[in-house]
Amino acid sequence: MPGRPINTPPQISLLYDPIRDDPDIAPIIKASAERAHQEVSGGKYEHLGTCHLIWQRQKEILKAEHGITWYSHREMTPRVIFDRCLSSVRLLRTNLLLLEF
Repeated sequence: MPGRPINTPPQISLLYDPIRDDPDIAPIIKASAERAHQEVSGGKYEHLGTCHLIWQRQKEILKAEHGITWYSHREMTPRVIFDRCLSSVRLLRTNLLLLEF
């Protein structure tokens, strides 16, 4: 599965779905991320693992409403454990715990 690296500390290699680089699809992905975030957590990251619920909802929105198959950061980088959230729009380093194994 192809992916593009995100700027992270040198010991961690993260990939994201390159479909978000498509100028026609990027706004749809961003809007679905914001909507999923609101629907799942009211716009807050209150619980550990919230990002997984947000990404799942975002994936559902994109597939059902736009016919877009999108892969979350977890799917793109399976050797990394995500906690809190990695925004599909930008890396929120203060809200993210990355453990590579």
